[in-house]
Amino acid sequence: METFIREHQSFVMSAFFLAFSLGILAYSLGYTDLQVRSADLEIITKHLGDKTTNLEKKTRDLQVSEEAESVAIRSIPDFLERINSIAQSSNVIIRKLIPDDNDKLKYHIEIFVDYYTFLKFSSALETLNVNIHDLEVRPYKSTSTPPIHFITFSLTPKNDAVPLTGERLSKLRKLVAERDKRNPFQRFAPYPDRGKNVPKFAIELTWVHKLRLISRVAGKPRATIDGTEYGVGDPFKSVEGELTIKSISGARVDLTRKTKNGVQDYFIKFQRRGKKKRRKK
Repeated sequence: METFIREHQSFVMSAFFLAFSLGILAYSLGYTDLQVRSADLEIITKHLGDKTTNLEKKTRDLQVSEEAESVAIRSIPDFLERINSIAQSSNVIIRKLIPDDNDKLKYHIEIFVDYYTFLKFSSALETLNVNIHDLEVRPYKSTSTPPIHFITFSLTPKNDAVPLTGERLSKLRKLVAERDKRNPFQRFAPYPDRGKNVPKFAIELTWVHKLRLISRVAGKPRATIDGTEYGVGDPFKSVEGELTIKSISGARVDLTRKTKNGVQDYFIKFQRRGKKKRRKK
């Protein structure tokens, strides 16, 4: 054996170095692959950790939301009964009371009422544990005495809208009970845009129904109201009952309804909300 090694020393050394190099290469490749796998594992672990944290946060938020909702309204019948009781005591008929599409704790209310009755109704609402917001007052029966308004607002109940007490509420009730208060919405009384062909005593439905479009089809005027198209002479269902389209002009639709006292006129215009003035640069 020793003789073979001496005779083939260069070959043996080459084979040895080759085997050693292959061993180093294999170790290097294996270590590098292990490093890569470890790095990938760390990335996956971090990603799963982030996902878990987000899910835990969403779960906590959902629990808080559910707790808040349960605190706001524990009993829908109790909440509605309190609102209905105030409406009856104030002689107010609620046309619509619906929950908000996005906020489950908010309710939208629509009523037809004069200013003084609304003052009584709203002051009674103030005695409940609710937040009142998004108030809008629009003309309706502007020629009646006092004028009737179409009023919309939203309220957010708290703790089932339980009744509240306090000095501020007592002062509010006294102020509401005082007579000869000025009606800040009296400016709605005159009939807008009165012309030769406009009836003197008409009821405005501009804010009750939405006029979206006035056009002409085959030379005849057409009006799109609440998503439905109408022509002159067509019946129209409203909160006032079944009306008839009397005429369609460039910016208004006139309607009529026969009553036991004669013919009542109505009109619908495009809803024009206040626009912000642009600042001059």
